[in-house]
Amino acid sequence: MTIYDELRRFGMNRFACVNVGHEGEARFFRVVCSGELAEVCFGVYAFVVGDCVVRVGKAEQKLKSRMASYTNSVTRSLNYRNLERPGTPYWEADAWWTYLSRCGTGVVYGKAGSVRNLGFGEMNIFEAEERLLIMRYAPLLHSENEVRRAINWFPLADA
Repeated sequence: MTIYDELRRFGMNRFACVNVGHEGEARFFRVVCSGELAEVCFGVYAFVVGDCVVRVGKAEQKLKSRMASYTNSVTRSLNYRNLERPGTPYWEADAWWTYLSRCGTGVVYGKAGSVRNLGFGEMNIFEAEERLLIMRYAPLLHSENEVRRAINWFPLADA
C-alpha cells in the first residue's frame, strides 16, 4: 500500500500541489489549491513529497487560507525576509527547497475534521486527527534536528 493509499484510507483527498522555483533572483514556494476541499474549515492536511509525508498540520480557517499562509511564510524565509515577523524558520524553508528541487512537485492531502458526539454535545476532533497523523508518519519538518538528519537520507537524495 502506498502512502497515497494510506491517506485516502484515512479519509484524506488531494486538494493542492506544491512546488518551488525562481523569479529572477528571488526564490518562491507555491501551493495551488483546487476543489471543494480547499473551502473546508477545521481540517487536517498532509504535505507529501516523493513518497514521504513531510509536514502535517491543522487549520481552523479554510484550508486554502492556511495554504496561502504557507506560500507567504516559506517564500519570505527562502529569501531571508522573515526578520520583521515570525514565520517559517530558515532551516525549514531550506528543507522545503531541497525536497521540492529534487522531486519537482509535492501534493497536499486534506480532510474535514471528524465530528464526534460526546453525549452532551458534538466536538470536532481535528486536533486529535492531526496528532494521530504526526505519530503515524513522523513528518520530517516537525523538528530542526529531524530535518538536518532527513536531508541526508531523503528518498530521492541520489536522483
